[in-house]
Amino acid sequence: MGVIAPISFLRRLDSLKATSALALGAVVYLIFIVIYYYANPTQPLPSKDEIQLINFTPQFLTTLPIFVFAFTCHQNIFSVYNELSDNGQSMLNRIITSSIGSAVVVYHIIGILGYLTFGKTTGSNIIQMYSPTLLVTIGRIAIVILVLFSFPLQCHPCRACLDKVLFAVGEYWKSTRFGKNAAYNSLTAHDTEDDHVHPHTPTGTADHGGSNTEISEFKYVAMTTGILIASYIIAISVKELEIVLSFVGSTGSTAVSFILPGSFYYKLHKNDPWTKRKILSVCLMIYGWLIMVVCLTANIRRVIKG
Repeated sequence: MGVIAPISFLRRLDSLKATSALALGAVVYLIFIVIYYYANPTQPLPSKDEIQLINFTPQFLTTLPIFVFAFTCHQNIFSVYNELSDNGQSMLNRIITSSIGSAVVVYHIIGILGYLTFGKTTGSNIIQMYSPTLLVTIGRIAIVILVLFSFPLQCHPCRACLDKVLFAVGEYWKSTRFGKNAAYNSLTAHDTEDDHVHPHTPTGTADHGGSNTEISEFKYVAMTTGILIASYIIAISVKELEIVLSFVGSTGSTAVSFILPGSFYYKLHKNDPWTKRKILSVCLMIYGWLIMVVCLTANIRRVIKG
C-alpha cells in the first residue's frame, strides 16, 4: 500500500510513464525466464504424446474469461486519447494495434513455452512451478512489480466512473426532491462540459479523464482512498487469483469488451439502414451476453462445488 497509494492519487496517465516502463521491464524479464527454462529445463520436458494442440473440456468455460480480461484495456482509451499530443485516428489506431499486438506476442510466448515445459501439470502461476533459483526469485519480484504498477492504471478509470455514478445518483436524488427539469439540465451540462472528448487537442489543454479536472480535492481523495481500501480488502480475502480473474472477466471485462461497444454502436445508428457494421455490432452484443451468462454460471458452479 505504501508504494501503490502515492501513485494512485496522480490525476494523469502520463504521470505513470516511469512506473509503467518498470512494469514493462518486468514483463520482458518474465519472458526471458520462460524462454530460458524451456531451452535449459531443470526437469524432463513432457513427451510429445502428452502435448495436445486442442483439448476442449468444461474447464474452458472458466478459463475463457481470463483471456477476455487479459485483452481488456478499453477503459483507459478516452484518457489516452485526451492526453495524446497527436490524437488523430491514425495515431490512435497505431497505438491500439501495437498494444494488442504486443500483448498477443507476450501471451503466446509465455503460454506456449510454459505448456511445452510442464505439459498437463501447468499451473495458473507458472513462475511458482520453477525451481527456486536466483533467476526465479527475481522473476517473482518482477511479478510483484508488475501487479503493483498496473493497479494505478486501473484505479484511474475506476475513479472517473465512480465520479460519474455518484453524480448521476446525486442528480436523481435532486430530481425526486426539487423537480426533474433542474436535475436534467444540470446532468446535460455535466455531460457536455466534462465528458466531452476533445479531438485533436494538445495534451496541455485537454480535458483528461472527464470530471477529474473539476472535481473537488476532498472528493477526489475520498474516492481514491475508498478504491484503495476496497481493493486491499479484496486482495487479502482472496486466496486464488485465478478465480478473481475469472469472475472479473465474466462480468466487467465482457461488458467493456463486447456488450457495451456493440450496444453503443447500435444505439448511435438505431435509425440508420442495416449495414454490415450494424449487424456485427448486434452480434457482438449478443456474443458478449452469451459469454457473460455461460461463463459466469460455470464459475459460480465451480465455486459452489469447491
